Amino acid sequence: MKILIRFVLAVLLFLIPVSLFSQDSLLAGLAKDNHATFTYDGKTFSGAGWEMIEKKVRSAGNVLIGEDHFTNEIPAFAKAVMHTGSFDNLIIEMDPYSTEIIENSIRSLSDEERTAFNKEYQSRFSFYALAPEYELLKGAVQDSINLMGAEQIAKFAGRLIFQHLKDITENERARSIYRSMMERSEKHFRKFLSDPDQTLYFMTTHFSKQLEALDTLALSGYEDSVIEDMRISRSIYSQDDHKRRIQLMKRILLNRLGEWYRDKNLFKYGAVHMPSGESLLSIYDIGNLVLNVTDAEFKESYHIAVVAKSGMKGSPFPGHPHSEIDSDKGMLSRLSPFFSVVNGNKWHAFNMAPIRNKLKNGNLEISNVLLERVIKGYDTLVIIPEATAAGF
Repeated sequence: MKILIRFVLAVLLFLIPVSLFSQDSLLAGLAKDNHATFTYDGKTFSGAGWEMIEKKVRSAGNVLIGEDHFTNEIPAFAKAVMHTGSFDNLIIEMDPYSTEIIENSIRSLSDEERTAFNKEYQSRFSFYALAPEYELLKGAVQDSINLMGAEQIAKFAGRLIFQHLKDITENERARSIYRSMMERSEKHFRKFLSDPDQTLYFMTTHFSKQLEALDTLALSGYEDSVIEDMRISRSIYSQDDHKRRIQLMKRILLNRLGEWYRDKNLFKYGAVHMPSGESLLSIYDIGNLVLNVTDAEFKESYHIAVVAKSGMKGSPFPGHPHSEIDSDKGMLSRLSPFFSVVNGNKWHAFNMAPIRNKLKNGNLEISNVLLERVIKGYDTLVIIPEATAAGF
């Protein structure tokens, strides 16, 4: 009996990797059969894959781009999508207050004034501190596309917002507090740039005490809203609370629902946020929220994931090093059946619908949950053969 048990276990151990390999091989074959290539010459996109994307962008009620951040190529792709789709709003992964401040600077400042403003504050713009990302925002405003942010307040964004609050408040005591917070924020940020282990002002005791002092003052509704979101954002960072972060993002979108739900919108966020179903981090994220809102308007949302197979990506902070893109490590490694199809210097656009149908019909088994969510949650997967790091 013991010999029989050992024999069965040995057979099972042999068959499991063979089974997994055969499933990966089947998926790679489906990926090869359901993709089209296209090219990017530094200015324009062309080819069968791009034509497929253009057609879907034009017909969709809302378009959602889920990306890997900090490259030159992805904001160029987003800009081309934006020009294709006649969008009303560009909705981005930035808090609503910073987004509004940046939008107003683009709309109202002269070129000389904007250059000075960016020199002073652009390092607080999150992803949009990087040149190609900022050009995307600038292009949207110039094309009369509204900017809307739905995200927590970044812990390095303080000075930009404190300066704005100082300028608009009618409470002199609050103005003094905002000035103090602005100065402290700048001091901590400069230390952080030279040493990333330094604590940013947003996470200090002084910051918390200043919020408490502001709570005792008669302020505008706008100021109260900013302070409340700062408090929520700080708690998200201090507790590393991803669920609460997504709750805040969804609350922002729902509070402003009347501003976008009947418009055509382009959403640009990290790839974890944009699937139509369960997100890549095991929560129902804003990609799912937008799917349902779009569906309620009898329209369809179009979800695109864009990642690079190799190359480099930048940092959101001046002086911090670029990092290498390694498709064999981390979350990207789960996409290996798709990466195996990518050869040469052409971009690849994978149509996920036929692959998703195979999965739903039981003709394809996926052992990795993240890969399954990508297939179920995205309509198109775009792979860039080699990306370059975005700079300031």
